[in-house]
Amino acid sequence: MALNALNWTIKYKKSKIQSLNMAKAILEMLLPIGSEADPEDNDEDSPSRLAFRAVDALATVLPPQQVFPPLHQLVTQYMQSPDPGLRKAAMMAFGVTVEGCSEYIRPHMKSLWPLIDSGLTDPEAVVRKAACIAFACICEWLEEECAERHSVLLPAILRLTDDDGTQQAACTALDAYLEILDVEIHQYLPTIMNQLTKLLSTAPIPVKSVVTGAIGSAAHASKVAFTPYFEETIRRLQPFLTLEKEGEEQDLRGIATDAIGTLAEAVGREKFAPYVPNLMEAAFDGARKGSARLRECSYIFFGVMAKVFGEDFAPYLEHVMPMLLESLKQTEGGGDDTIDQIVKQNPDAFSTGDASQEIIDITPEADNDPATAISVNSAIAIEKEIAADTMGTIFSHTRNHFLPWLEQCTIALIDQLNHYYEGIRKSALISLFQFLRSFHGLSNSPLWEPGANLQDPDADEDDEPLEEQAEFDSVLISATGDLVSALATVLGQDFAQVFGTFLPLIAKYTRSNTDRASATGTLGEVITGMKGGITAFTEPVLKITTSLLADADPEVRSNAAFATGVLIENSDTDVSPHYGEILQRLSTLFSVQSDSSQSEKHGRDNAAGAVSRMIIKNSAVIPLDQVLPVLYGALPLQNDFLENAPVYRAIFHLFRTSPPVMMNYLNVLLPAFATALSPDTPDQLTPDVRAELVELIRHLQQQVPDQIAAAGLAGVA
Repeated sequence: MALNALNWTIKYKKSKIQSLNMAKAILEMLLPIGSEADPEDNDEDSPSRLAFRAVDALATVLPPQQVFPPLHQLVTQYMQSPDPGLRKAAMMAFGVTVEGCSEYIRPHMKSLWPLIDSGLTDPEAVVRKAACIAFACICEWLEEECAERHSVLLPAILRLTDDDGTQQAACTALDAYLEILDVEIHQYLPTIMNQLTKLLSTAPIPVKSVVTGAIGSAAHASKVAFTPYFEETIRRLQPFLTLEKEGEEQDLRGIATDAIGTLAEAVGREKFAPYVPNLMEAAFDGARKGSARLRECSYIFFGVMAKVFGEDFAPYLEHVMPMLLESLKQTEGGGDDTIDQIVKQNPDAFSTGDASQEIIDITPEADNDPATAISVNSAIAIEKEIAADTMGTIFSHTRNHFLPWLEQCTIALIDQLNHYYEGIRKSALISLFQFLRSFHGLSNSPLWEPGANLQDPDADEDDEPLEEQAEFDSVLISATGDLVSALATVLGQDFAQVFGTFLPLIAKYTRSNTDRASATGTLGEVITGMKGGITAFTEPVLKITTSLLADADPEVRSNAAFATGVLIENSDTDVSPHYGEILQRLSTLFSVQSDSSQSEKHGRDNAAGAVSRMIIKNSAVIPLDQVLPVLYGALPLQNDFLENAPVYRAIFHLFRTSPPVMMNYLNVLLPAFATALSPDTPDQLTPDVRAELVELIRHLQQQVPDQIAAAGLAGVA
């Protein structure tokens, strides 16, 4: 009872706890409780689990500056204890804190990794298991930092999958890790698949479920590179689609359905096509069972099949669509008025923040009327959420073939917009927008142009926050920035009429400890949307972005480089008097090593784009002999291919205006050209930039054919 009361106090009296700076004292009481043993049943509450729930609440609602420093001190102290219970508590507390403090933790991860490494190799299984759980949490919130350490972390996690004491937790951690890896996975794929395939044969069903999910994550990360493992994997997974027993077997069946859908996306339609009839029949069978979870997985599978096969999925619509419509007609129990009343009293019970499949019992203490003592089946609500989402996906990919179902589905989705569960409302709204986009795509309407004075195709006329705050509060600031950016994109230059109102608000958050990066990114996106409309605001915006180029946070510097570049590109104001200071500050962003963070690598690419935009705008005031060696030393761009457009436009500009200068850099430029034009990386260049680059290479071949041939570009020319 005391721990439950503490949880409620943290959530609903957070301002008082923050003002009294009580986080340290509370943590010092909670972590010893976390050292107690946990029950075998994962769904059973215990003092230790309630203690970690309270730690999670502290990290979520309080500023990370109040929570993580004392927690870090305790975790370091506990990890040195001879008591494995205290070491377990340290790992679990670290894990549950990451969600609420991720941005605060990010710059310090290099010094924190030894704690995780120590936990993964601890002599006690309970500590290793807790370290796996903590690592899975870190993967979710600090993707780049985890991906960079693949050579250390993947072998460590794979070793723990052979350990009976940590097998399930290690497989869960592996699943979380594979979700965030990209090309890094390729070198480990044979080892990973050998281990996971072995576990599919030998592990108990709960572990098989986690292993199956990890296989899906491996396919998602490796994409077409998974093809050599596809036949054997699907042969092993297909039998799981016939499991009938409730509980663990049905869970495994649902996860296998999801994983097979991921395999289809990885290997493509041609390789997957022979299996579709049998797999669709298995999915239909699952959808006909009495399990909301199996129906949910089947609906997701239908959506994936529509994505992979497009209009070829149309023959299945007559079987799929009635199922989706029937799901949306279900009732969860209780009258609508009663549910609405209870939702108003208990809004958190119906938010998407809790994906539990449990029955939620809601009994208002002050009302003994049996009509209010209802049970809301959240599993059915989630099923309806997935059904609504799948409708939009299927229309997007089957196009004209979906039209016979369009009216029924539209009415069904509109009916869900007032549903008490926000997940259903969100999915219904997203699908309705997908319907609009898909229908618009079928109508051959004229191209949209940005601006405030809009007409439809028929030409009908239409009538102070604290600088320190919880990181979840920053999510709202970031989302608001995205909305402002979207408005600027839609209104174009007309956004200048209101930008004067938004600029001081955005500028305020560029000084915030937690929101500088997102606010700076918002500035760049707004400038991109406004184009020439930014001219009147050039001086104040340039002052902000230039100062942020020297920020301690690499993500802020990266976003500031982009914002500075697009400001110079779009403004009609001559900012060349500031070029010297800007170039000096941008130069520091080019100092990137192989072990630098992903944000620093992105920063180099954005700096290259900014310098290139400056060259295009006014190359006469730039000391090319000093700037070009640094700029071209950053080629080819590795992280932000969108910046290739200004980089190559600047190259074309200089070849037109200063060809003798550019000929001195061919030994650097030609290999970069070859990389950019490689068929293995087709997304590096836009079609117009690619075409102009090919023309440039043809021109150069007439002058330096040997160098063109040596760079492997003769075939291009």
